[in-house]
Amino acid sequence: MKKLILILVAVCTMLTAYSQTEKGKHSIGGSIIFSSSSTHNSSPDSKSLDFSIDPEYGFFIKDNLAIGVDLNIGYHNESFGNYKNKSNTYGLGIFANKYFNIAEKLKLNIKGNLAYNYQTIDDTNSDITGTSFITTTTKNNTITLNFTPGLVYFATPKLGIQAGFGDIYFSYSKND
Repeated sequence: MKKLILILVAVCTMLTAYSQTEKGKHSIGGSIIFSSSSTHNSSPDSKSLDFSIDPEYGFFIKDNLAIGVDLNIGYHNESFGNYKNKSNTYGLGIFANKYFNIAEKLKLNIKGNLAYNYQTIDDTNSDITGTSFITTTTKNNTITLNFTPGLVYFATPKLGIQAGFGDIYFSYSKND
């Protein structure tokens, strides 16, 4: 149960170290996501593992408005019977983050992000005997534009706890 709570906290919140939201200040933040699952009561068994790390750096160009860059590194591994899927993702993005005061330590924020991601995907299938394997590799280039609303609670002058609430996005992908 403790692991489940830890995973939910990691997925649903992002700890961000802010100097505050004043012009000239810097922000360092990001997220780390880890999930693992396996099912043994169905036929065939399935397993899944996901991990991503997304550091970001921002600079406040004016009070309550930051611009910055973020990095995306992700790994996915899944198996279901004779099927296996592995992918690696690498990406770089730019963002603008606007804050609106709600209370002394609470702010609404809206983050806009433009990102490029490169992903390699390996799909492996085998015949029913498991002796003949075919692997297909796909390389994918994706450009994404998204807007995410959220709330930030500033627990201290240098630490904000941020939660995002869904997002609106446009994505364009092209396979090599």
